[in-house]
Amino acid sequence: AKKLQSSSNASQKTDLINQLLARQQTDGGFADQPGQASNVFDTALALAALAESGYPTAQLQGSVNYLLAAQAATGQWYYQTQQDSLLLTAMVARALHPFRHAIPSAKLAVDKAVQYLLAQRKANARWGDLFLDAAILLAVVPTVDDLAVVADSLAVLKAAQRPDGSWEGDVYTTALMLQLFNLVNGDKFN
Repeated sequence: AKKLQSSSNASQKTDLINQLLARQQTDGGFADQPGQASNVFDTALALAALAESGYPTAQLQGSVNYLLAAQAATGQWYYQTQQDSLLLTAMVARALHPFRHAIPSAKLAVDKAVQYLLAQRKANARWGDLFLDAAILLAVVPTVDDLAVVADSLAVLKAAQRPDGSWEGDVYTTALMLQLFNLVNGDKFN
């Protein structure tokens, strides 16, 4: 899925799509390896990559349905166990977001997930570490009409930027933060 998201070569993209689709299970979900059971994590990764590549929405309905069926009544998604997973919930909400107009139940699921995520925010306007905060806000920000809902969280994250421009001196956390602040400063809110 990650290779597909980073590929710009049309022929390579087609090959990667076919490789990814070969891992889709009959239940619409995806597994990391052939013969393994579908899981929410791999399905969300695959769905996001296929949607981003322009794969037809109608042909992704099975994967969307798999994720919708796996959502807990609270609005969250779990890994294999019933352990709370804010990161997975944010990841699935982001994967389903492109389908919110074509599939009404996807919009309802994303809205429910965002409400769950917002309810888990602590008094310090954070959810956990900077990586988790950025991942959650990347799921939440596209769904809000007014950034005031998350302004305190965004301010805390912006203040955590180091003098060298990074967050935590970590490339991946910094990349997520840059994605987040690019989204916040983008056309949606200007």
